[in-house]
Amino acid sequence: MSFKCLYPLVFGLLKPVLGYICVKLTTMLSYITKIFTLITVYFIATLAVYAGPGDTIKVQTFTFGSPQDAWFELPGLDVDVEKILMKYTLKCNPAQSPACGEWDYLTYTYLYEHTGNLDSTLLTHPYFTANGASPDELNYSSTPTYTNVPSWQYSIVYDDTITYNSYQSGVADSYAFYPFYTAYPVGRTQILWRADELTAAGLTPGNITGMDFEINSPGDEMKHLSIRMKSSVLTEFVSNVFESGFTEVYNQNTTFDLGWDGVDFTTPFYWDGLSNIIIEITYDNTTATGLSYMTSMTTTPYFSLLTSNTNDKYVEFLTPDYADVIGNPLSGLSDQVTVAFWSQGNADFQPQNGTTFEAVTSSGARVLNSHTPWSDSNVYWDAGDDGGYDRINKAAVAADYEANWTHWAFTKNGIPVPAKQN
Repeated sequence: MSFKCLYPLVFGLLKPVLGYICVKLTTMLSYITKIFTLITVYFIATLAVYAGPGDTIKVQTFTFGSPQDAWFELPGLDVDVEKILMKYTLKCNPAQSPACGEWDYLTYTYLYEHTGNLDSTLLTHPYFTANGASPDELNYSSTPTYTNVPSWQYSIVYDDTITYNSYQSGVADSYAFYPFYTAYPVGRTQILWRADELTAAGLTPGNITGMDFEINSPGDEMKHLSIRMKSSVLTEFVSNVFESGFTEVYNQNTTFDLGWDGVDFTTPFYWDGLSNIIIEITYDNTTATGLSYMTSMTTTPYFSLLTSNTNDKYVEFLTPDYADVIGNPLSGLSDQVTVAFWSQGNADFQPQNGTTFEAVTSSGARVLNSHTPWSDSNVYWDAGDDGGYDRINKAAVAADYEANWTHWAFTKNGIPVPAKQN
């Protein structure tokens, strides 16, 4: 006759008692019946005390017809559990023929104990971002939208003039479309007058309150026509770089009539009688027009004029954003490339992390990229292909990337140059 301990059948609270009885059973065979009866009674009594109604928690997992691959959660850490019994029923499917297939099937049941260590972290990401944020709702337009920014324009009326004098500097010997070349949407012209020229015209020290031009052919309205003036020691322009440091004396949408026509300054400019004067004239139309003013000009023996008329505009970013390039200008890119542009950074925010331009392949690999600058005040230039990219960088001074217009040119030549030795 053999006996076994009943450990797997009861809660841990009974383990010391049953362990003692199992040992006695091996030496006191005459008391087997009585002792087994006691065990049964004690077992029942013990269950009545320690496993009453409500002490057993049942968790329904699979049912016939439910998905057969799933996770199930047992009671939380606030519930003490001594044992887990799993009732596992297998049966054939009467809905198929034959009800039991000809193959053996494997089923696996895994029980995991949480160790407190994380083997992964749940991450989430937004469905979309807009200007660096991911709001719940976003209004957008599939066509370009525009923001109209109002501006004040002022004019002056002299209704109580005591004296009025006008002076003509130079005699017309040629004609030109600048400074009002409205066939282009934007224009910028700087004109230098030497002090001796102004004196020869009869001008004396004092306030200059207006300016007239001799218009020989009609043109269209110039938006935001601005006239700025400054005194200068320059006797001629020595480079093609525009001067800066002007004082604005006039800004208004303006149309000129044929003949002598001009503007009255809203802010008079004082001339000291000794300094040379540079006048800057700009306008900013939305689109090019079909007509351009032709103005009388005087030829000088020195470089007295700088002018630029183009279709160029600039894009100002006040928040994280980007502008797509029209078409695909890099479709024929091979071993050599140069990217050039003008930029001006806001001194209140620069230097900061930012990408000035970027080109990638269809797989997202970086081809061209520049940080002009990065937050460390370095300018970075990347060029490559699907296999990676090369990078060079150089520290820049603040004047290169903020508060000034700076021309940048980034060049990559991937054609090997043979080594030479003299």
